Amino acid sequence: MKKQPETILTIAKWGYFAVSVLLIVLGVLFMVFPETSISVMVKLSAVIMMIFGIIKIAGHFSQGPYRGAFQFDLELGALLIVLGLAVLLKPDGAVNFLCIALGISVFTDGIFKMRISFESRKLEVSGWWLTFAASVLAMVIGLILVFRPSDSAGVIMAVIGLSLIIDGILNLCGAITALRIIRAQTPEVIEVDSFEIGE
Repeated sequence: MKKQPETILTIAKWGYFAVSVLLIVLGVLFMVFPETSISVMVKLSAVIMMIFGIIKIAGHFSQGPYRGAFQFDLELGALLIVLGLAVLLKPDGAVNFLCIALGISVFTDGIFKMRISFESRKLEVSGWWLTFAASVLAMVIGLILVFRPSDSAGVIMAVIGLSLIIDGILNLCGAITALRIIRAQTPEVIEVDSFEIGE
């Protein structure tokens, strides 16, 4: 029977991957159905941001050999919860606020994941460049969201969708890269997780 800290870590790991996939799916919906009720999509995005924030914080405080995969997630998790809550509590101009909130969180996530890519490159971990490329894209799309070069609702929804897709991919790449870093640093850990992408 697993100890409680290990159970929390397992839930955090799988929750991390599940929400990342959910972000990608939500991003696709934003881009394919831009005319869908904006208020519903915005609220759903805010809720997902808060759930992801909770998962990140839980992973940071969990115990186990792979806890290090969440080493940069305390600050970002708290930021996601605050921004998600702010979007829910600000119904007026929710789309504008979501653009700013999502832009800040995606840009910040890009910075943290870039640090992971640099660390993995030093350790010669394969796939580091994928995390680096996704980090750069996330930072660029985050800035675009914050400064909003267009007032067109269709364009805004498409950019929001693209940012969600990129952030979901970034989180998947970052998590896998972080796990590989930990395994490279602790070769005695031989556990194999079924979600890890092969070399």
